[in-house]
Amino acid sequence: MDKKIAVFSEFLIMGVILGIIEDVIIIKIVTHEPITISIFSIIFAVTLPFAFIGEYIVDQIDFIKKFGLNKRYKKIEVFLEFLIFGIFVGIFEDLITFYFATGEKITLNVLLITFCVAVPFAFLSEVIIDRIKIY
Repeated sequence: MDKKIAVFSEFLIMGVILGIIEDVIIIKIVTHEPITISIFSIIFAVTLPFAFIGEYIVDQIDFIKKFGLNKRYKKIEVFLEFLIFGIFVGIFEDLITFYFATGEKITLNVLLITFCVAVPFAFLSEVIIDRIKIY
């Protein structure tokens, strides 16, 4: 498969679609409100730039080569990507989306639910799927 098509597919599936599903789950768990076109539009608008950064910038940089490290640092790179981009940035994006889509305050309960939903999605995208090379 052509690398550009593969990266775009990963951006679309991993970044956008899974990002939207993650945000919908959080909003539904916390608010129990239906997902309207307006809410979906906000979710999409916030998810899109984060998905672009994740799939076109972070995932395309080979930090091992960039910093001249040997291959034994690969596990550390994967863990840091999971921790920093998968969890921290993922939660940040989820909270932004939650606030703008619902207008509700971000409470400790919202933060805990967001964390519980974000971790499995981060693991799936950063540890499992990003390690599969389709190009």
